[in-house]
Amino acid sequence: MNTRLRPGYLDPFNNVARIICDGDPPPWLADQLWRWNGSLYHDRHVKELRPTRAQMRESLLEIEEAALLLTEAIAPSWVREFLDASPSGPIADPERLIYLPFP
Repeated sequence: MNTRLRPGYLDPFNNVARIICDGDPPPWLADQLWRWNGSLYHDRHVKELRPTRAQMRESLLEIEEAALLLTEAIAPSWVREFLDASPSGPIADPERLIYLPFP
């Protein structure tokens, strides 16, 4: 039992322990439920922030479309020559900018 917490912090967990056991619960059960509470809260919060599979798929498809648009924009050799003439210096291996589809 954690002595730094307010008195009665286990009362709600004792109530749940009584429901689980349908009577008098073992003395350790309420404390264990209290310990799990933090993990459950964290898991629920993470689940709210994590995108669904459909949202993730939509996001990845948008990224794929953007990548294809970018590769189409830099495909002409004159665009790579223009980028190569930048004040930052030439692009190392400009051919790597050309889109290579996955097999």
